[in-house]
Amino acid sequence: MQPLVTITCSTRQASTCQLDKSAEESCPLCLQPALLEQDHDHETDLCRGRICSSCNHLVGRFDRPVDEIQRFLDYLRFWHDQHASHGGQSYTEYMRVAYPNYRKVGRRRKSAAA
Repeated sequence: MQPLVTITCSTRQASTCQLDKSAEESCPLCLQPALLEQDHDHETDLCRGRICSSCNHLVGRFDRPVDEIQRFLDYLRFWHDQHASHGGQSYTEYMRVAYPNYRKVGRRRKSAAA
């Protein structure tokens, strides 16, 4: 992953943080081409770098201490490794055991128009 651009400024001076918003660039998080926007830390009000809107919203949802985010990553990595090496029960299989009528074969969802 390419490093984020390090810029320090106040969001009240956001115009000095913004680079050219007219050109698409690759987001350093998702690597997708997009118009990038300034990300900032809501606690310190310092700019962090430019990322796409989708990643900025996602980062905002997980704007937590790094050790807490690391626990999320450790949890996901543990289960990823477990499933990669041992397989595992799917959510649908679990729900069928817990709730016998869950998505019975042949049962269709009602459409919104009906």
